[in-house]
Amino acid sequence: MSILTNRREFLKSSTTLLAYQASRAMAVRSGLVEQHPADLTLRIGHITLEVAPGFVYKTTAYNGVAPAPVIRLRQGIPATVEIINETEHDELAHWHGLSVPVPVDGTMEEGSQMIPAGGRIRYTLTPEEPGTRYLHSHAMSDSRNLDRGTYSGQYAMVYVEPKRDAGSYDQRFFLVTHEWGPSLESQTSNGDQEAEEDNGPLAMLPEPSMEVEYDIGSVNGRALGHGEPLQVKEGQRVLFHLLNASATATQQLALAGHAFQVIALDGNPVPLPHGNYGQRVSLRASPRNN
Repeated sequence: MSILTNRREFLKSSTTLLAYQASRAMAVRSGLVEQHPADLTLRIGHITLEVAPGFVYKTTAYNGVAPAPVIRLRQGIPATVEIINETEHDELAHWHGLSVPVPVDGTMEEGSQMIPAGGRIRYTLTPEEPGTRYLHSHAMSDSRNLDRGTYSGQYAMVYVEPKRDAGSYDQRFFLVTHEWGPSLESQTSNGDQEAEEDNGPLAMLPEPSMEVEYDIGSVNGRALGHGEPLQVKEGQRVLFHLLNASATATQQLALAGHAFQVIALDGNPVPLPHGNYGQRVSLRASPRNN
């Protein structure tokens, strides 16, 4: 142990301590120093994903898998988020369906902060909208690089637990669809209804038009027949949370021998959550600017 021997040394040490405390407080306010562990940490990094035997893709993803594990938040409860970008490109992580402040929304056109290549950002958000939501990259892609943005593996289902959940279910399943191996292909449309339903708005473009085609699709990162089956028991009430994380494609999901009852659309409860909607549900790709 050392002892300060005179008044001059005491004042010098006190001034140094005050300067350090002031600089640390400023760094904390600017987000450069962590006050406590984040509630949610996301790492953007490169991965290799096998969707099915013979279908292996290099992409970027959150926390090493695509889709990322379901992100669970609580309605009205602030959550500290830290996003670490381990890639060579600036990134944006967009909270689709949540009303959050512009700086953390994750959309460049709205003025959100970028996640710099090799850097990180940290912020706090408070989810007010309960239900199924969506986190995805909002980086831009182009015809020469269809492996960024919503074409990449940067996507995750977000479930905001409501303050009061009136439902009673034996099991919940979170299913996320996505497509892999995108490429631009020339399309010819006859403009009929079937083409419009199959190809979306691109079907009505002047001929010839270009459309994105894919090698293969997946549910929770695996192609049909190559993932784990859903295990249920007869008589159980099962709630499915469904998300189409495709950049462009509309998907249809069917459950043979069962009928879907739609209780929410786009994460929000429907006015009349009852009735038989049949064995098949259609999932459209989310608008690019949402």
